[in-house]
Amino acid sequence: MEISQKVFIEKLERAKECLGSTSDAEFARTIGIPPSTLNSQKKKTKGGKFPEDQLFALKAKRPELNLDMDYILLGTRRDVFETMEVEALKDMPKADFSDKTGLLVQLFMQCDDNGRAAILSVAQTMAGMANKTGHQNSDSTGGQSFAGDVHGGQFSTGTINNYGEKK
Repeated sequence: MEISQKVFIEKLERAKECLGSTSDAEFARTIGIPPSTLNSQKKKTKGGKFPEDQLFALKAKRPELNLDMDYILLGTRRDVFETMEVEALKDMPKADFSDKTGLLVQLFMQCDDNGRAAILSVAQTMAGMANKTGHQNSDSTGGQSFAGDVHGGQFSTGTINNYGEKK
């Protein structure tokens, strides 16, 4: 993508700063392109194609450089984005998983696609039953169990039994 000459030069200056390059030629060699290629892209009236791909390749090849691509490409340092993210998330409610919920999520994540489909099917069935009867089990010791066959994520036969229900 071609960009304006001004934006190209701004990105180039930030990239050189991050790499500690003192000249365009040194920067070009560092990212693996001929200095003449960089110079010709820089001189285009509309600006040329900034060598983002080469910078990303350098970042992957040399992680110790700790290149801040947000700063180079957008002009805003990574820590600013991280601060904005923390600020945006601070008032969001925290997930409060009970032991059973955490166990359910853990077991769900261990399943293959068919197992996950079966768990979702049971959850939808149970939620539908609770909604129809107006009864939701809020007792942390209560629950249900299912016995039956699962084929392709669908239940073919089975019964749902209550257990641990307070009477």
